[in-house]
Amino acid sequence: MTKTIVIVGGGLAGTQIANSLEKVVPEDHQIILIERRSHFYYAVAGARLAVVDKDDQMLIPYTRLFGKPENKVIQASVIQMDSSKVVLDREISGLGKEVQYNYLIIATGSKYPLPGHPQENDLADIKREYATMRYNIKLANSVLLVGGGAVGIELAGEIRENYPDKKISIIHPFDSLLSEDLPDSFRKKADQLVKKNKIDVIYKDSIVNPPSSYYFPNAPVVTKEGKSVNVDLVILTYGNRPATEWISDDIKSANGYIKVRPTLQVDHPDYPHVFVAGDAADLKESKQAFRIPGYVTTVTKNLMSLIQSKKPSQLHKTEPKILFLAFGTKQGTGYTSHLGGFHVGSWIISKIKGENLLVDKHYITLNQKQPE
Repeated sequence: MTKTIVIVGGGLAGTQIANSLEKVVPEDHQIILIERRSHFYYAVAGARLAVVDKDDQMLIPYTRLFGKPENKVIQASVIQMDSSKVVLDREISGLGKEVQYNYLIIATGSKYPLPGHPQENDLADIKREYATMRYNIKLANSVLLVGGGAVGIELAGEIRENYPDKKISIIHPFDSLLSEDLPDSFRKKADQLVKKNKIDVIYKDSIVNPPSSYYFPNAPVVTKEGKSVNVDLVILTYGNRPATEWISDDIKSANGYIKVRPTLQVDHPDYPHVFVAGDAADLKESKQAFRIPGYVTTVTKNLMSLIQSKKPSQLHKTEPKILFLAFGTKQGTGYTSHLGGFHVGSWIISKIKGENLLVDKHYITLNQKQPE
């Protein structure tokens, strides 16, 4: 009898795990990947898509993800799960609304407001929402970015590269950009980068109760500290949260992330056959794309151990910190804690990330030809 491996989530973690598993699972195992979007969305590209029309390069079809016909991608959202099945939000031909599984991998990641993640599911609608955002950014003479983390800095860089004369400001709750768990020396380099590009920063302040993820205020924006800011367009560049609302509270921590063992199995006696990969896992590490290969290795090896009736033994290892910030295509700054920690500058960042945001390898994962 065929056994079924279900992967929920077709982002960076889900697609790479699907690619890895198809090469090693026995022939009597079927892989079903469930993803709400019609196309793979390359999350690293959100800031660029908000300013430059690169939609056709960063939204990739799932049609060739699997090489074996018994494996499939279905477009649906999972709304519930138990120890043997997932429940979908709609009927799927040949499956119905419930998909039985022998093994489950949860790779639903995080939710971000636009432009970090599209809010729509179908290709035409996703393209429309990014086109609308591009139009609004072009229309505005001044833009306030709420949040000076990686998304805020990279969006500022994309806007500045394409609109040299536009007034851009960032408001950030700390006394330096980025988060406080990063070295002060690197945070200062980020400060210097944005200021060199004539971007104003309002430190140790925030916006209270913004009405939406981006909006045209009809009056000066008043900050938490009482500062009045005249601006045409406000864009939120913070606010990630785990995409785990469909999962019962007994396997989640108070923060909404899923409790996992070092083997990335769900930390609950009823779910030894369920794994978590990517942002949804409750691990004390940053939620970043470069960590995905580690999840792929751990999940693939441990799931194969279960298939072979062995005890999973591959332990997840938290990699050293790396943060490369592209500031448009030609500038940037980066830091890695390898070898005691060191910084990298614009030339290296532009070659490694800035020029094409590292999208090439995801065409390989999805077995698609990259557009010229």
